[in-house]
Amino acid sequence: MPARRRRRARESELDAALRGVVRELITYMIEDPRTISACLDMLFVAKSFERIGDHATNVLEHVVYAVRGEDLRMPGRFLPEGKHGAGRGDIPVTLKS
Repeated sequence: MPARRRRRARESELDAALRGVVRELITYMIEDPRTISACLDMLFVAKSFERIGDHATNVLEHVVYAVRGEDLRMPGRFLPEGKHGAGRGDIPVTLKS
């Protein structure tokens, strides 16, 4: 399975897990209002983990683009032959064959 598909599948899996956590915490809050404060703290933690995952995905995309010239966000898009690196002032990367 190509890296792009694995990344998307894992991202979808993590998003589904977050939705499940949110649903479960909401259920706890509805059943026992005394848990609202603790559940809200857990919701913020869960959202923070989601953001960490989003940032890690962005780092992965930038590294793959810098090294291989492949834009994982847009399947099939590569830099022109012989040009590597993300541009925009990034450090150029030379690939050795």
